[in-house]
Amino acid sequence: MDEIKELTSQPKPISWLLLEKDLFEVDKTYQREEIWTVDMAQYLIDTILRKYDIGKIYIQVREGKYFIIDGQQRLKAIWDFADNKFPLSNKYSPPELSGKFYKDLPEKVRENFRSFSVTLVFIRGFSDEEIRDLFRRINSGIPLNTAEKLNAYPGSIVPTVRKLSEHPFFEKITYLKPTRYRYLHVSAQLLMLEKNGITDISPKALFTFFEQNKNLDTNSQTYRSVVKTLNYLEKAFNERMRELGKPSWIITLYLLTSYLLKNYVMSGKEGTLKNFFINFYQEVLKSTETGNSELIEFNLAISRGTTSKENISLRHTIILRHFLAYAKNLVPLDPKREYTEDEKIAVFRMQGGKCQCCGKVLEGNFHVHHKVPWSDGGQTTLENALLVCERCHRKLHKK
Repeated sequence: MDEIKELTSQPKPISWLLLEKDLFEVDKTYQREEIWTVDMAQYLIDTILRKYDIGKIYIQVREGKYFIIDGQQRLKAIWDFADNKFPLSNKYSPPELSGKFYKDLPEKVRENFRSFSVTLVFIRGFSDEEIRDLFRRINSGIPLNTAEKLNAYPGSIVPTVRKLSEHPFFEKITYLKPTRYRYLHVSAQLLMLEKNGITDISPKALFTFFEQNKNLDTNSQTYRSVVKTLNYLEKAFNERMRELGKPSWIITLYLLTSYLLKNYVMSGKEGTLKNFFINFYQEVLKSTETGNSELIEFNLAISRGTTSKENISLRHTIILRHFLAYAKNLVPLDPKREYTEDEKIAVFRMQGGKCQCCGKVLEGNFHVHHKVPWSDGGQTTLENALLVCERCHRKLHKK
């Protein structure tokens, strides 16, 4: 039976918040990173001691826990003050209280603090998309960064980008600031570039992309292509790279790798890609000393207007040209990826209408597999074709 959907406001004293603290968890799916300073926390506590309203706090109730949807900073300030982690400020509090920790306050003041009523809004039975919509509405007057705004959009594209942001490439290889929202922003840009090709990836363009592709999910070819490229990069670099500390370098490397995987045999070329990138990065840094005008131009494009189509295209063109000059004897992939229907019928006749792996007699549904994988340079020819059933085809690709 589905859980009843309800949204209930209940005043709760701070003493209850302190008592039930262990049941609260921050839902990072919605909440921003911790951004409050001590000064902001001191201002809130003084507001409470003056018995002024501090706004509603939104909590999702599930699995016996209270997941904070909106109000993380306020709750943390309350708990930290009660744990004596910061004193009251002489900037906001009267002289007799300023500089005092919670434990040093007169009992009457501590009692006023514990009895202060906070309005909690308990949310039950809401879907992820409904909560995202609620979060966006209640924060409509608070400036959110680009990733936070994207995370609040409707549709399956949001969990898709969240899933991408959890790829180990970001945590194990890059030097991006390790926050989930930072990874989410870059993941959204990569998804857009994979779907639309080289284009403007500014916040405004990303918002439009999310609106137009709200049903893009993890079953899409676009998502699988991004994961394939990130998997290759994770394998190729296999250690954290200080060179990958800025989104512009990550995007440039991603586009290079994505292009190479679609056009050349890159199996076994992981070391080549890593060595090239390290060398290229150094050459770009030394470009003003060497006077290499092309790399000087690249350096400007990597540091200015980094989300514009023009700059992304320029960077991609330059780094691709340098890689193709660096990597010798690259084997191009067959531009023809799929067998035609006529070719499939010919393979069916030539190979006796039986699965060449398990011997099953094939009737209506059959598949044609590349003996030498297309990604390893296998040609889409009759000589490289293998008639298989759907089950065996899946097994071959898993291998």
